[in-house]
Amino acid sequence: MYESPIEIMCGEMKMQVVDNVVKAVQEQQIHVDREELIKALRYDRDSYENGYVDALNEMIFELENGQADAPKTVGEITDRLREKAVKFKNKYIGGVGE
Repeated sequence: MYESPIEIMCGEMKMQVVDNVVKAVQEQQIHVDREELIKALRYDRDSYENGYVDALNEMIFELENGQADAPKTVGEITDRLREKAVKFKNKYIGGVGE
């Protein structure tokens, strides 16, 4: 099971009432495992890049085999790649959508 490299711990809550107004402050502690965070970020970046490469290869295959119309603008290429990259990103990192 994946454990986040960032842990947030809730501490003591201090409250006071002044003129019928409640003021509350809760202490928070944040612990970051730097090495694990860097590993997680690299994993995410690698997954994204794998998805992008697969999306590009699929689009080229479809164009070369007549399975898709040639894009007319750079924006259309970008939109198609984005759609395919999201599909492959979901495949690589377990269904996380945009």
